Amino acid sequence: MSHFDSHISASQITDKIWRLNMPLIYRSNLIREEIVVPVNFYCDGESVPRIPLIYACLGHTSLRGGFVHDFLYRKGAHPSVSRAKADAIYREISILTALEDLKAEGKHATVLRVAKIKSQAWSKWVGVRAGGWMHWKKKTVDWRP
Repeated sequence: MSHFDSHISASQITDKIWRLNMPLIYRSNLIREEIVVPVNFYCDGESVPRIPLIYACLGHTSLRGGFVHDFLYRKGAHPSVSRAKADAIYREISILTALEDLKAEGKHATVLRVAKIKSQAWSKWVGVRAGGWMHWKKKTVDWRP
C-alpha cells in the first residue's frame, strides 16, 4: 500500500513558495518505487485555484502531494516518470492524505466520504492534466526562487 515513510517539515518562504526542511519519502504503489524529495527542495505546494467555489469543491489540500508532484515534474528527478504517471501519483497522494486526515479527525471512512474524496482527487487530476504541460521539466530539482 502507498504510504509516506517520513513526516513533512517545510517552511513557507513567500505566500506561494515552500522549502522542504528534511527529505520527504513516499512509497508509491503505482510505480512500486520510493520517491525521495530532497531537503531544500522548493515548490509552490498544491496549485489549487483560490477561487472560492472551485477551492471549496476541491476540498482537502496536500502540501506533501504538492512537493512530490512538483519534484516529479522537474528535470533530474529520480525516479524519472512520465507526466501522466506523475499526475497519477499526485491523485494517489491526494486520496491517501485525505483518508489520513479523516482518520486523524476521528471520522469513519464511509462510502459517501470516500466517494467525495475520490471525486475531488479526480478533479485535481483533471486540472494537472489540463495545465501541467506548461510546467513539465521547465525547472531542475535544484531550482531556487
